[in-house]
Amino acid sequence: MAARFTGSEVRGLAALLSAVGDAERGRLAASLREAGETGEARRVLIGHCAGRLLAGGDEASLVPFVRFWRETEPEAGEIPVADFVRLLPRADGFVAQLAVETLRRADAGGALGDDLFGEAVGALVFRLEKRLVAAALTWISDTMPRKAALPARGRVDAALDAVAAVLAQADPAHLDRAVRLALRLAPHAGERAREAVRAAAEELTGEPRERLAAAYGTGGPREDAGDGQRSDAGPRAREDGGPRAREDGGARAREDAAPAAGIAVRPLPALPAPIASPAELAAELTALGWDDPPARFERILAGLVELAHRDRPALAEALRPWWRRNWNDPFDAGTYVNSISGYDREIRSLLARCALAVVSPEDSRDLSAGFGERPGAWRRREEGPQAFVQERYREVIRMLEQGGSRPVLLAAPTEPTGHVDAETLVDRLERLGDAEPLPADLEQALLRLPREVAPETAGRAAALTSAAGRALAARLGHGPADPVVTCRVETMERTDRYHHLLRHKVREMHATVVPPGGVAGTPAALFTLAPEGTPYPGFSPDLAWWPGVMPSHREVAAAHLLECLPSCMEDTDGQTAALHALAHGDGPVGRATGAALVIGLGHRIPAQRAHAVDALLTLAARGQAPGEDPGWALAELVRADVVKLNRVTAALGGAVHAGAHAQVWAMLAAALPGLLPAQGEKARAGLADLLALASSAAALSGARGEVPALAAFASRRGSSRAAEAARALHRLLTA
Repeated sequence: MAARFTGSEVRGLAALLSAVGDAERGRLAASLREAGETGEARRVLIGHCAGRLLAGGDEASLVPFVRFWRETEPEAGEIPVADFVRLLPRADGFVAQLAVETLRRADAGGALGDDLFGEAVGALVFRLEKRLVAAALTWISDTMPRKAALPARGRVDAALDAVAAVLAQADPAHLDRAVRLALRLAPHAGERAREAVRAAAEELTGEPRERLAAAYGTGGPREDAGDGQRSDAGPRAREDGGPRAREDGGARAREDAAPAAGIAVRPLPALPAPIASPAELAAELTALGWDDPPARFERILAGLVELAHRDRPALAEALRPWWRRNWNDPFDAGTYVNSISGYDREIRSLLARCALAVVSPEDSRDLSAGFGERPGAWRRREEGPQAFVQERYREVIRMLEQGGSRPVLLAAPTEPTGHVDAETLVDRLERLGDAEPLPADLEQALLRLPREVAPETAGRAAALTSAAGRALAARLGHGPADPVVTCRVETMERTDRYHHLLRHKVREMHATVVPPGGVAGTPAALFTLAPEGTPYPGFSPDLAWWPGVMPSHREVAAAHLLECLPSCMEDTDGQTAALHALAHGDGPVGRATGAALVIGLGHRIPAQRAHAVDALLTLAARGQAPGEDPGWALAELVRADVVKLNRVTAALGGAVHAGAHAQVWAMLAAALPGLLPAQGEKARAGLADLLALASSAAALSGARGEVPALAAFASRRGSSRAAEAARALHRLLTA
């Protein structure tokens, strides 16, 4: 069957994989196996299936692709091994299990190098699922034959790094097996791997420690306090920017923390070149999707404004085919005014109306009048900065409807974060000349300025004589004004989601933002936030826009995100991607940022949690992790039943594996006093796994010192997993 499908037909067939039944999928897989590696259908469908698995999603949407992958049995050379390795830290358990099976097949076929092998088993040992940790140990054991020649030292050392992580966790379910593997590989280990095993072994007790010490030796003397005695002031960090001690026995990241080395940061996509022609703009507008990133909308809006100023008739002519396909002829404004499609709210529709105002300003004016004249029309309450985003597009519509134009859009981003380079903004204001800028455009441009600007740029701005130039000079002269942001759990009365007559009290995390003095207009509105007693919690489908509205004010953007993120914790629409964009911005970070990160880490879907992990890694790599604030937020949000501990632990395991162990330990050290049970209380679900992860992060960070709440819990009687994990962590910190 596969041989009959080629080219676009195959791509169309690929889209049906999730819709066909098991029998049809099985027959297709069998035919692809017969087609062999050279079949075009096989290549394209396998590629599509792999891409869908990498994209993530809920179990129901991924199960058909998991089954198809297994039935097709891709050969080693067909497997995108690097992508499958990167699935392991964050994918759902059933997808991670498939990745293990697939990578082992690739490994057996010689398609998995030692570095990727090490990354794979290293990711697996930090998973919460015991079967995946066991799978890593089995893989290591199978790839290290007892009688045949062992692999190269690079693979042996990579295997021992993973084994050392299992030893550091001291989980009874895996400890004996990890010890036996370490002993088996000891004669072939390099010095770096031997040191990793020694460090982990020193935190063990009894026979396991003695056996490993005999094979690997013992470590050097521990670092002492200045008086020659071991410090017990609190968890002590290494020189590499880990957590430092606090008087209350907690831990926090150093305020002057340097960027952490060795953490890979996922960058934001680079901005493409500006649109250069009417034909290019028409093509971009035609291809624009509802869920495209804000940068693509901004590029089209900026191009439309500039091209309309340069040659409006040429632009209108280029847009005419798009206009005929997308708008009714004859035009009836009521069709759009009375629809539920959001033509006066959703950004894609507002951008389409900007283009309509170029091609047919009369129709556009009728449509705008219809939206403005609807008596008693219901309008959804816009959350956070979204009303400001909408106003920027509406003012362009009004300008074009009135036959006006501007040579340039001031607020078009010059950086992926949304920032506008100050030198570029001066150039744009000079191009604008005596023309008044669009009000929201100017306000947005000023909000997008970087926090630090070269003195010569400020001098150029001071020479501008227009009102906009003076506003720019004032902003550059005084620097960014930072509001005061506070954060706490509030008790709110909400309407039940399914029974609107029922009301109940819930605990939610909210931020309060107070603007600094002297700030007016839109910035004052954006810098003002307080919890509201509305019937429902905040929700917006447009969170991706908000970090770019104020990229130099991360804590304020996080405060707005915090109002809506909890409503998205079960969704698949990618709202947590806003956290990754937020981290790449600039400006203070504090409790609002920490709380927003924790909520993202607690998302139901691992692929969505991954955005929060990327945000945490970005902040850690730049030396900007918000210290103990995420730990405070974790304890508060778990106690308020806003996030589930097991989800956060799984996500943080990926962060530890990626190198952010010092930052994760700082977070967990701050969270533990609020998460450990009081005398007579039962340990909450997931606490044992969190404590095991804390042990791994603390061991990797070199943290030492007693945490009083942990010491108290560890001293109680009991043999639960949580109690055993607490004792192991306490021994590690006080050894």
